[in-house]
Amino acid sequence: MKMFEYYKAVAKQRPHLRLEVIRLPKECDDPAFVKSLNDKPGLLALAMEEVDDDMGGKALKGIPFIVPGARFNELYNWDSYFIALGLIVDGQVEMAKGMVEHFVFEIKHYNKILNGSRSYYLCRTQPPFLTDMTLQIYNQLQKSTPKEVEAANTWLKRAMRAAIKEYHTIWMVPPRLDPVTGLSRYHPDGLGIPPETEASHFTHILEPYAAKHGVSILEFTEAYNDGRLREPDLDEYFVHDRAVRESGHDTTYRFEKKCAYLATIDLNALLFKYEVDIATAIEILGGELDLEEDFNLSPFPPSKEAFEAANKSGFERSLSRKQTKEEWVKRSQLREERINKYLWNEGKKLYFDYDTVAGAQIPYETVTAFWALWAGCASEQQAFDVMATGLSKFEVIGGLVSGTEESRGPISLDRPNRQWDFP
Repeated sequence: MKMFEYYKAVAKQRPHLRLEVIRLPKECDDPAFVKSLNDKPGLLALAMEEVDDDMGGKALKGIPFIVPGARFNELYNWDSYFIALGLIVDGQVEMAKGMVEHFVFEIKHYNKILNGSRSYYLCRTQPPFLTDMTLQIYNQLQKSTPKEVEAANTWLKRAMRAAIKEYHTIWMVPPRLDPVTGLSRYHPDGLGIPPETEASHFTHILEPYAAKHGVSILEFTEAYNDGRLREPDLDEYFVHDRAVRESGHDTTYRFEKKCAYLATIDLNALLFKYEVDIATAIEILGGELDLEEDFNLSPFPPSKEAFEAANKSGFERSLSRKQTKEEWVKRSQLREERINKYLWNEGKKLYFDYDTVAGAQIPYETVTAFWALWAGCASEQQAFDVMATGLSKFEVIGGLVSGTEESRGPISLDRPNRQWDFP
C-alpha cells in the first residue's frame, strides 16, 4: 500500500513522466490477466526500503540494481547472478545484496523471480540461481560481532524462505515438474503470441495459418490472440517458444518445438544446487528453519500418484512444520538419482536432456552438461568422464561453444544459425 501511494504521488508530482500507476490483482500471474496487459505493457515495481527523511519521519527509497544494458534496461533474472558475481569481486557487496532483495520481493508479490521486471514476463521465470547468489553474498557479509551475525542470518533466512517458496510453488509442481521422472522442465504458462518480439518475428510461422483462414497476418494475429480463431498446433508451438525464453537459451535448435517437454541437465543441476544450498543454509541457521508465508509444499518423493493423492486430500502446508537440513539432503539425493537415471548416458559419458513426452534422451550435445560438475551432482567418475570425452567436443580457441556442430546440423538461408548453437 505504501509503495502504491508512493508511485501515485510521483505520478502527480511529475506529470511530464505520464505515469499510469496500476495495482495488480493478487493472482497477477494468471495467464488471461497477463495477456490482457499486452496492449499496455509496463514496468513492475521492485523492492524499496524505508529511510529517514529530512523531517524526522520515514520515506521510501528505491534499492539500486544493475541491468544487462542496451535495450535490456530492467532487472533480469539469470543475468543478475553473473552481474552479482562481478560485483562481489569488485567489493560491491551491498549492490549485489540489493539485487537479492529484489528477487525476494518478486517471489513474494509476483510468485516467482521474473524473466524480467515487465508485465509481459509475469508468467515466466528463468534459470534459478538465487540460493548460490545468496550464499556467495552471505559469505562476504561482516560477521565480526553478535549484532552483525544476527543481521547476516536474518537476511539469509529471508532469502532462503523465498527460495523455498519458489522451489515448491514453481519448480516442483506441474507443468514445470514432470511427476513421472520427478525432474523439472522449463514450462511457463501463457496465452497467445509473446508480445515482446519484433512485429515480424513470427511472420513465417503465422503465414500458413493466415492463408488457411483467408485473412491477413495482422487479422489472424488479432483473432488468434482474442481466442476467436483456435489452432491447437500453434498453441503447442508457443508453449515451446515461451519455454525457450524461460530457459534463457533463446534461441537454439536444441529446444525447437520441444523445450517444454524437456527435463534439461542445466535446470535439474541448478535445482540440485538449490537443494544442497538450502540444506547448507539451514545448517548455518541452527538445523531448522520456520517459514512465514502460507503455500503448498510439493509431495516428496514426487510422483503422479503423490500429486493425485494431494489433489484429493489436500497438500501439506508450509506453516505446518519447520524445514530441516535432513529433508533437503534427501531431496538432493533423490534428484541426483533421477539425473543419473534419465540424463546421464553411460555409453557417451555425457549428460543429455530427457524428453518426458517421448520417454527418451535427445541426442543434442550441450555444454550445459558441465553444469552438473559445478553443481556437484556428478560423481568423481562422471566428472572425469565428462572432462575426458566432453571437453574436446566443446573447447575451441577463446573458450567453450554452447553445442557441437554435429548437433546443430546444417545451416542455410532457410535454416539460419541460432544464438545458442555452434559456434
